[in-house]
Amino acid sequence: MGILSSFRAGATIFGHQSPASGVFDCEALPASPSSLGLSAKAGILLAFVPPEADFPAVSQTWQRFANADLTVLTLSSTGALCNIPKGSAYCDMAGSQGSWLWLPQTLISRHETHVIDLHVREKMTAGQRVAAIRQELERINVAMPLSADRTFAMIYCDGLSAAEGFLMQAWYASGRFPCMAIGGSAGGKLDFSATYIGNHNGVLQGKAVLVFCQMAPGKSFAPFKSQNFEPTAQSWLVAEADPVARTVTSVFDANGRPQSIITALSDHLRCKPDQIGKHLEGKTFGVKVDDEYFIRSVAAIRADSIAFFCDLEFGDRLYLLQATDFVAATREDWRRFLAGKGKPSGLLLNDCVLRRMNNAASLGQASFFDDVPAAGFSSFGEIFGVPINQTLSALAFFDHDVKAMTHFPIEYAAYAGHYAQRALRRWEAMHAIQSGVIERVVAYQEELNPLLTALPQLERATSRQSETLDVAESSIRAISEAATQTRSAQDNLEHELNQLEQISLGITQITVGISGIADQTNLLALNAAVEAARAGEAGRGFAVVADEVRRLARSSKDQADATRNNIRSAVETIERIRSVAAQTVGTTQEMADQSISAADQIAAMSTETSQERRNLTTNMGRMKEAAKGMDAMHEAVEQLTALQRLTSSERGKAIRETFV
Repeated sequence: MGILSSFRAGATIFGHQSPASGVFDCEALPASPSSLGLSAKAGILLAFVPPEADFPAVSQTWQRFANADLTVLTLSSTGALCNIPKGSAYCDMAGSQGSWLWLPQTLISRHETHVIDLHVREKMTAGQRVAAIRQELERINVAMPLSADRTFAMIYCDGLSAAEGFLMQAWYASGRFPCMAIGGSAGGKLDFSATYIGNHNGVLQGKAVLVFCQMAPGKSFAPFKSQNFEPTAQSWLVAEADPVARTVTSVFDANGRPQSIITALSDHLRCKPDQIGKHLEGKTFGVKVDDEYFIRSVAAIRADSIAFFCDLEFGDRLYLLQATDFVAATREDWRRFLAGKGKPSGLLLNDCVLRRMNNAASLGQASFFDDVPAAGFSSFGEIFGVPINQTLSALAFFDHDVKAMTHFPIEYAAYAGHYAQRALRRWEAMHAIQSGVIERVVAYQEELNPLLTALPQLERATSRQSETLDVAESSIRAISEAATQTRSAQDNLEHELNQLEQISLGITQITVGISGIADQTNLLALNAAVEAARAGEAGRGFAVVADEVRRLARSSKDQADATRNNIRSAVETIERIRSVAAQTVGTTQEMADQSISAADQIAAMSTETSQERRNLTTNMGRMKEAAKGMDAMHEAVEQLTALQRLTSSERGKAIRETFV
């Protein structure tokens, strides 16, 4: 079947007054609506242009079909989508094949288009961007009445503006649009060089196009969402994030303390930081709105942060999701969606480019929608009430009332509440931090008071220790001086002993001489006695004298021998005294040396103690100053407690404002 015949097949099946879809070749563009098999002149015609095509030229050709009643909107894509029965819904991204979707006035009775500036080129904070876009929305004058069940808004943004989140925050903050918002960001080449939106005024960049639509009587619509992920048990509360750069730097751990998101992921995945990308294969992240998960895909993993394709802020809870089978999940979601609704008359498809890229091997089996006319594109981001990624965000149209939007006011509140919940989680995180600060301050205060009480005692004890060391040093130096004096006295004793020894030697020599004289005298007396005996009576008197002399000589010898023996004993005693004195001198010298060393060590200790005492005194002064600040700390605790009460009050107020 050729291209034009495929167009005519869609129109033939559903008639001129029903939605139709088809594909086109950018190198052989249709010349008129009739060449597409369309005869009606009123409605909305959407054309999805492949990334390699000359978008301005293609858009200009399609815009020739536009008139006062027919709005033509062209969108650059990263590959078009078109439902072909029993074929893949995904057109070849690398070729020249695009797709189109026709929504006639018999389906959408009224529509109006508005273009707003996304303030991409201006350097603004996230809050400033939201405020600026809100001002753009406030200037819009929507003529048709908006209601949940009869109207919806198709929203298409510049794909490189990173503004979907800011736009939707402003959308709900304005409170002017109580209807379903669905759409996405224009796609393009994967080098992210440019994206385009075309209308009757030309090619738009840095803008968003809003098409408000009102269903014709008897017609209805229902939003359809499909994503092949399921939640795990793991989630993190975002701490530090830059919604403008779309990066997250830190998350709160289980104890409420901020930690690097890189550290948190490497710990959870049990891998090194440079292996996080590999371990995240088959996984993604998401935020939760009521019971629905809205995916936040990773754009890049950096050394200290992770970049996402959707903005995240402090207060968002980031859930880790696990991939399931792409084809099976989409078919099951479509089956559940159709239950009780019947067959749609048409389908607008906004599909994330990551679904195409991450499931390339399964695209050939991606036949989901039977023979329902359906077309759309692979986008750089989708909108389904709030911004999402890696999701098929679709809008199904019915020729009867399926009452799918009966509960939309609740869903609208949930979408709007997503941003309020983000603020509430910020308050909760701040509340937890404040509570932790209060607890730590009180604990610090309780621990500090005993320390402040003990510090003066420590100062006094240190002072006494220093005084004791001074006394010990003086006593030991006195011992050293006494030992020195003892050594001097022992030296004098040695000198006196030497003199006594010399005298003893002299006396010994004298006694030896006396003994010799006594021996000679005794010999002479013996000779005299012999001679007296020879003389007879005449020598008797002389003999008596000789006997007396001999007796005296013997007595002198005995006394001299005794004296010599005593002197010998005295000399031996002197030697023993000298030996003991020498040992005493050595011991005394050693004691003196040790005493001096000990005194020097004590002196050094005393010096160190003095320095430590000075340091302690300085620190005591500081601690006393800190003690003076305890009153200020009490005041800070009271202020934090008051802030905590205020936080709780504001949280309750925010909850009431969100759901009342």
